[in-house]
Amino acid sequence: MDMDVSIKMKSQTYNIAATRKFEFYHELYIESMLAKFYERVYFAVITLQLILGIVIIFIGHQSGAAGILLLALVTVMMVVNPQRRSLKARRREAQYVDMIALIDTYSDDELSAHICAITRDNACGRGLVEKAAYLQAAHYFGAMELAADVKRQLGCTDKLVASLAGGLPL
Repeated sequence: MDMDVSIKMKSQTYNIAATRKFEFYHELYIESMLAKFYERVYFAVITLQLILGIVIIFIGHQSGAAGILLLALVTVMMVVNPQRRSLKARRREAQYVDMIALIDTYSDDELSAHICAITRDNACGRGLVEKAAYLQAAHYFGAMELAADVKRQLGCTDKLVASLAGGLPL
């Protein structure tokens, strides 16, 4: 099967294989950024718990606010569980790497089935890194005008999450 099929639409030529690779790299960047984001959130929460534990030990029973904050952090760790989410994102990232390596051997139906299988367990937090991942994929493929457009659209929250999730290309 020849995957170098090109389609001409409105005086622009679209290469199907290149478009597919762009989509998969975009998904790969999302999973990679989610994994980094959750790892950094996990380490930040653990660090805060350690600091609050030390404060409680040295100040003793007078540190009611620190105890409540420590309880809140433990609750966040139990509910959000960033370590588990990071591992799931790493697993999906590895699956996308395998798909990109074998992209030329799959038919459209097989690709759709593989993508559905990977994304079946909903990736919570995808919206956080969507713009930054799109920017990285555009930057990787050399689409500088598109990268500049996306960079202008990034808000303060997007930039903060992107820096936690692995940074932004220059």
